[in-house]
Amino acid sequence: MIRGRTTDDGAVEFYDSVTGNVVFAIDADGVVGDSVTWDNVTGKPATFPPTIGTTATTAKAGDYQPTAANISDATAVGRSVLTAADAAAARTAVGAGTSSLALGTTASTAAAGNHTHPGLTADQAAGTGSVRTLGTGATQAAAGNHSHSGLMSGSASAMADSTATDVPGLVTDFNNLLAALRTRGVISGA
Repeated sequence: MIRGRTTDDGAVEFYDSVTGNVVFAIDADGVVGDSVTWDNVTGKPATFPPTIGTTATTAKAGDYQPTAANISDATAVGRSVLTAADAAAARTAVGAGTSSLALGTTASTAAAGNHTHPGLTADQAAGTGSVRTLGTGATQAAAGNHSHSGLMSGSASAMADSTATDVPGLVTDFNNLLAALRTRGVISGA
């Protein structure tokens, strides 16, 4: 392999990294040394120029333009997409837009985009089936800043693990836990 290096006097040398021999050098006055012959170049192909052809041991020409048929591991669908004349033909090649689903009103058909549901209230109109008016009624939606007064207010006291060794001790620890949950609003009642 040919490598380059700079010498102490500022010249640039190109040398064979295997043998260490300087192939040529450039100093302030230009190239120093003899020109390089083909025989002096290491790491070159066995034949040059390479043989142009279509086999595994030949090279493709520089202007080679493969066709879809030249891609040996492409599927028929893949080659059809590559050779499609336009986007519509490409969609057809992959089966897009070729659904057999029919429009209708049964469980096995699809509803048209302008389909409506008769009998729905105004806030359940077509296209807004999940939209509800804001409010506090049973059929209304709560606002994002809605809160339930009295629930989950404050913070519960920290409760240590029970160390009770008898039933009366467990009852006391359990009642303390219930009191903390009531204070926090998790449960109500006494």
